Amino acid sequence: MGLKTVIVDDEARAVQLLEDYVSKVPSLEMVESFQNAIEAVSFLNKHAVDLLLLDIRMPDLSGLQLLSSLHSKPMVIFTTAHADNAVDGFKLDAIDYLVKPITFADFMKAASKAVYQAELASISQQLGKDKPSYANDYLFVKVDNRLVKISYRDILYVEGCGDYVAIYHQDGRKLLCLQTMSQTLDKLPNQDFTRIHKSYIVNLHHVDAVQKDHVLIGNHDISIGRSYRATFFKLLTGD
Repeated sequence: MGLKTVIVDDEARAVQLLEDYVSKVPSLEMVESFQNAIEAVSFLNKHAVDLLLLDIRMPDLSGLQLLSSLHSKPMVIFTTAHADNAVDGFKLDAIDYLVKPITFADFMKAASKAVYQAELASISQQLGKDKPSYANDYLFVKVDNRLVKISYRDILYVEGCGDYVAIYHQDGRKLLCLQTMSQTLDKLPNQDFTRIHKSYIVNLHHVDAVQKDHVLIGNHDISIGRSYRATFFKLLTGD
């Protein structure tokens, strides 16, 4: 079965065109279409779907507002007559955006990205099922459109960067991943990693020294947040 797909666009012609495009792609499965954004929200909050083809500018509720209101967010491809809306769309982690009039070639490229992302998610989920047997060795993180394997011992520290985290590798690489600090900390063994600042998680094995409110890891000088200081020092001293 293909990706369960829903279309939301206030223009009837746009809906018909996208329904036709979806029907031509075997990896997509048409579930429902809406011209009313509010009705779409009600449906999407009750039914699990994989992919949302979503117009940005609609009356009553914009596509950006609609996506933000969903309890569980599917993958989304924004459609718009205004290319300048794309920046706002990507802030919500859109797979792609299509500028009207939409050609089938452009639609296929966007759909292929969605299918690829779904395959990555499936691999990641399967790896998660195997986590107990690998928990002390490594994790996989999504960097761009790839899953990258990182050994826990090779992570120096993690830095929060807005909607992303930067993982500093001991070989000098800096890997930028779309996930929160909390999500990252949940994936790391708590006996080895701890949060010392709202923006930093450190690998205790790589801490070379602690000077007042700073941690030194190699040539990296990392601040210790006031609210994390007591817990961090207790962890270091074992008291």
